[in-house]
Amino acid sequence: MNGQAGRGLREAEEQLRRFYTRLETKYAAETMAGFRETQEAWLHFREIECAFETRDTVGGSIHPMLVDQCKTRMTLQRVKDLELLSNCQEGHLGCPVR
Repeated sequence: MNGQAGRGLREAEEQLRRFYTRLETKYAAETMAGFRETQEAWLHFREIECAFETRDTVGGSIHPMLVDQCKTRMTLQRVKDLELLSNCQEGHLGCPVR
């Protein structure tokens, strides 16, 4: 089960990398610099959020699986969020400046 959870996380992170690459080709360097800062903060948030959510299982054999499942869930949500950004229409006020 730990292996399956780990594979799920790797697949989700690969999706995240693909969207990140898509955004790099779409947005200007200045916009991407801000995005990189945001992404680093999001990765930190994901780490501490999953540590918090799984705190009751620390030391148990199920802990790694639960951490990976949490990170997978959060990563897949991040992918959805980035997908919205990557499909943003020019002029939409909720999109980063190009």
